[in-house]
Amino acid sequence: MEFRGRKATSIEEKRRVTAVEAVKYRGEVQDITAFKYIDEKFTQKKSVPFPIRLRCWNGWNGFFAEIGEHGQYAWCGSFSWAVEHGIAGLVALYALYVDLTYIRVVVYIDMGFNMVDLVLMVASMIIKYDITVYSGVRSMDPAKGDPNMAGLFKLLAAHHFGGVLLESLSLSINSDALLMAEMAVAMLGTTGMLHFVAVLTDAMPIRENPRNWLLFTGSVLVTMVYYRGFMWVFYVYRSIVDVYGKAGILGVVLDVLFLSLFTLFNIDFIKFYYSKSKKIYSQFKEQQTQKKIN
Repeated sequence: MEFRGRKATSIEEKRRVTAVEAVKYRGEVQDITAFKYIDEKFTQKKSVPFPIRLRCWNGWNGFFAEIGEHGQYAWCGSFSWAVEHGIAGLVALYALYVDLTYIRVVVYIDMGFNMVDLVLMVASMIIKYDITVYSGVRSMDPAKGDPNMAGLFKLLAAHHFGGVLLESLSLSINSDALLMAEMAVAMLGTTGMLHFVAVLTDAMPIRENPRNWLLFTGSVLVTMVYYRGFMWVFYVYRSIVDVYGKAGILGVVLDVLFLSLFTLFNIDFIKFYYSKSKKIYSQFKEQQTQKKIN
């Protein structure tokens, strides 16, 4: 007896193997659909619909095993980024309220993480397989028909490169430590960490409770609007004034260039969470309607 190449010596063993392989297969199908959607989103194609993840069969006890091999790598990658952003945010919070000299530690933490991922990106392009921190987003094996670097990979490369350059500029001119601490708490420790945690919830059983998922995602949206919308305007103004006083026009040109890149990211974050909140709200309303019918 054999199922998907897995042999079984008894009916009971075959049932177990079949169940395990069925879960893996469902995860693989989700991976393929999700990766195609990511590619087509960034190449402005619309043929692949948004991949709705199926209900988790085993809840909190088995959700991780059910999201597919590549999905597991991506989930762990998001977790790594969430931890890094969270640690950097906590150190930035300490710097903001206790000792501003620690803000340089925050900058080095984030620069180091970004630079490691950039090195891994170069290695990925050489070996044609994704070994980045956010691994699993794409398998780049041409023999399997997978396309080359595209979509989210390029977006993350632009993010890391822009972040390293902006942070290098801040360190080289000894930027206002208070401003750096405030931006680090807002961009890394708060919205950055929340974003990656929100990505994790897409494959977690919290999706089975639209009310709680809506409350969490809605709070992320409000936080994004406040920090990456409203407060971002003040951060940009204060940064330009600070850089002009320390590095002149050339410094301002570089500062505006890097800040413009992150302004585009901020706009995308807000749009993404607005759209996501609307979709979850629709699910919540549908659930409430079904409860009334039943």
